[in-house]
Amino acid sequence: MESAHIDFETASDLDLTEVGVYRYVEHPSTRILCMGWRLPSDRYGTPVWFPHYGGRLPEELMQWVREGRPLKAWNDAFERLVWEWIGVMRHGFVPARPEQWHNPQALAMQRNLPSSLDGSARALGLDEHKDVEGRRLMLRMTRGLDHTEANFNRLGAYCAQDVTTEMAADAKLGDAWQPKERAIYLLSERINDRGIMIDREFVGIAAKAVADYQSHMAGKMKREFGIEPTQVKRIQTFCAEQRIVLPDLRADTVEEVLAFPDVYPDSVVEILRMRQLAAGSAPKKFAAMLRAVGFDDYIRGMFSYYGAMQTGRWSGRIVQLQNLARPTMSYEEARGYMELLRRERDWRCLGDDPLRALLNCVRPSLIPGLQDVFTVADESAIEARTIAWLAGCERVLAVFRGGGDIYLHNASTIYHREIVKADKAERQIGKVATLALGFGGGKRAFVTMGRGYGVHVPEEEADEIK
Repeated sequence: MESAHIDFETASDLDLTEVGVYRYVEHPSTRILCMGWRLPSDRYGTPVWFPHYGGRLPEELMQWVREGRPLKAWNDAFERLVWEWIGVMRHGFVPARPEQWHNPQALAMQRNLPSSLDGSARALGLDEHKDVEGRRLMLRMTRGLDHTEANFNRLGAYCAQDVTTEMAADAKLGDAWQPKERAIYLLSERINDRGIMIDREFVGIAAKAVADYQSHMAGKMKREFGIEPTQVKRIQTFCAEQRIVLPDLRADTVEEVLAFPDVYPDSVVEILRMRQLAAGSAPKKFAAMLRAVGFDDYIRGMFSYYGAMQTGRWSGRIVQLQNLARPTMSYEEARGYMELLRRERDWRCLGDDPLRALLNCVRPSLIPGLQDVFTVADESAIEARTIAWLAGCERVLAVFRGGGDIYLHNASTIYHREIVKADKAERQIGKVATLALGFGGGKRAFVTMGRGYGVHVPEEEADEIK
């Protein structure tokens, strides 16, 4: 497929990695520094356009777009949005349809190659690579630094080399998109373009409440123990002095201690609890929403096609919407806390466990807009069904064919008695056992996954269940 290859270099007051490309391109400070492109007919190098110098638009490229012909760019969402939001709106580019754009990066990720252009180029054994020295200059110029004539010329050479490297990688990858996969990719981009609305006013209030509460807990920890939440080595040393050696302070390590407070010294439990409350990342999703939200109260670009390359699943960006805290209270109760916080604007109004209340307010902060309705849905035991089908396990498949609940079935096996839906704690054990152990996990996988489902099981019991 003959295509034009495009690459932009831009500058902005915003950090692209923090706010995402949608917020980035709509910001008035974001501007094009240069654009490199190559048409199939260009045999003598890559032309570069500099709006800074008032250069005329490349008419051959504009005509190519006008005719609806294909455009390619590594991680094409960036080039597509810069083209539309800045090129079309400020410089008079010809509008391009979304289906004109093609993304060689997505094809590389399908094949388990690195997502970076240079990483894929090296993995493919290409002679062309990214310009490392030029990249360092580019990173400075994107922040508005070193904008000299000589550096613009150097940046243009860097941009042209990116186009050359991308073309070499694209040629090696070939046009191997299956029509169905191409349709999924375009749908994925439509989802990212459409975005999801947030309750911006409440999110701002909640973000401040989280920051104030975590600052309060950090100060309390400093007063009581003389240690900051970020001083990991000092916290580990403190615990070791109480004869509790912790290999790290990862969430699952800390939660393992907090799940059994009677086993550990009170001072260790308390300092770890304070550290968890003062430095936890989950409630910081409110701040992430604020960084990414657009002028119309939508957050966009939250999902990365084939981001989890080994499995082909989407991965999350910025707010990580596929990884929201599991609710521990009813929706009505969470809404009550939201209205209370909206009125009082102080975390102290949220009771004895303000972080729990705030975490339960994350999901209701996402709203369907004025004309739509959210529907909450989930595939019933999809992982358990899939692994049984792949393994050809007729005994488990028979449970599904008979309309049974595999989690109740496995819980009954574990407890040697009939477990029914009213036995919620036992069913949860059956669910964790099915998911953690069905895919080859061991006792530690059981313990770790269990904590995510509110199940706290000692390793000895987990091993017995396994």
